[in-house]
Amino acid sequence: MKFNQVIQVLIDKKTPRITLAELAEKTGFTEKYCKRVLKEVMNAGLARFDNRAEKEFYVIGSRQKLKGLLKTLQRPNKNRDKIWHAIRILKPVFNRKSLSEISSVNPHTVDDYLKVLAHHKIIVKVDRGRHGTNWQLIKDLGPQRPVLSEKPKKKEGVK
Repeated sequence: MKFNQVIQVLIDKKTPRITLAELAEKTGFTEKYCKRVLKEVMNAGLARFDNRAEKEFYVIGSRQKLKGLLKTLQRPNKNRDKIWHAIRILKPVFNRKSLSEISSVNPHTVDDYLKVLAHHKIIVKVDRGRHGTNWQLIKDLGPQRPVLSEKPKKKEGVK
């Protein structure tokens, strides 16, 4: 819920730039917590850090995309949470079968999430093992499942 409040402040802000101190003041949360939320927003590609001016600040991207992120956060995806937790348990190398067994999630759902993680370069294919493709976690973003945009859909007629 606190995460959503920080996102809402970013959406409501008139200008696209905000300092960490300003965000903490507007939300009433610590700078440390606000920084964690901003890191997630940056991982989703919706903000960037800029330290060229006198103050370090964050430049917020599309408000429309931030609204979409907020909507996504309000619909919990428990399967992806379970898969992410299983990845962190099995790291550095894991496969679909082991993730499916540990997380108790359908293998097709695991495949879909693995594709999204691979698209965002959080995991990479290592090799083909006895139980299918082996994957390796290359960016461990912490215990909370990273909030990521979906893998882009293929356009019709394009291979």
